[in-house]
Order: sequence, then C-alpha cells, then structure tokens
Amino acid sequence: LGELRKRGFQNFFFDTVDAYQHVAKTPEQRAIYEANVAAFIKAVKSTYPDAGIILNRGFEIVDEVHDLIDGVLFESLFYGLDGSTLTYREVPEADRAWLMGHVRKIRAYGLPVIALDYLPLNEREKIAEDIRRIRKMGLIPYIGDRYLQRIGYSATGGGSGSV
Repeated sequence: LGELRKRGFQNFFFDTVDAYQHVAKTPEQRAIYEANVAAFIKAVKSTYPDAGIILNRGFEIVDEVHDLIDGVLFESLFYGLDGSTLTYREVPEADRAWLMGHVRKIRAYGLPVIALDYLPLNEREKIAEDIRRIRKMGLIPYIGDRYLQRIGYSATGGGSGSV
C-alpha cells in the first residue's frame, strides 16, 4: 500500500472483503479470518490515518471497523450476475431482504452505502429505473456492466451519456 500511496493513490477500496467465506467452513475458521481482516483494516488506518477506506461487503466486520471506514459497497440489489455464466439476472426478493438487513446496520453507523447493480449499459431505461429504486431506498446507486470495463451509471449519469 505504501507504493500505491507514493504513486498518488490516497484512498483504498478493499474488494470482496468476505471472500474468506469460500475457504473458512467452520465458525472457528470464520472468526479467525474476520479477526484478521479487521486487524488489517485497523493497521491500514493506523498507518494511513488520512486515507479513505471503502469495503466491498465485509458485513461481518462492520461492527468492529465502522469508525475506521468511510463506506460500504455491495453488489446485486436488484440486478446481479449468475456466478457461473456471468449472465444478467434479477435478484430474488429474499436475497434483497437479507442485504437490506445488513444495510440497516451499516446505516445506523452513519456510513454511506453504495449499491452496485449489473445491467447491459445499453438498457438505459432499465438503468434509469434501477437508479431511481436504489436512491429511493436511501442508497448510492452505481450500475455497471458484467465486466466493469466501462464507466457505468450513477445518480449523476455517467457511462456513455446521461440516463
């Protein structure tokens, strides 16, 4: 991270903070990973106190690091991707309810929450409606394509033009 700071990067986005769940199968293993991830965030903030930190997910450690981070992003509120085929799909209501339970906890700490949905960027009407629905829930919307290779859309437009 020091090299990145020397190159002018001021803030950090830590992606898929909960990826350990794929390898940690027992509660004990998950607790060890969560403690280590939280310790890493604490070390980063201690070393770079002026750095902004946004987590992708990390719901399980928010209670421990909420005062050290500047926001949380999560993916697939209304539209996501099939994990094996990367095809676009609507998110089931039960999944959305589970996510919103975590969002309520994060927002109770006063942290901004970014919802990243996936849609083809040429579906502008669907994107505009998705942005409206996400904003109505009090979240910061960002809509990207499946590969996140182009600038997507947010509440202020973006992408190849305004929505």
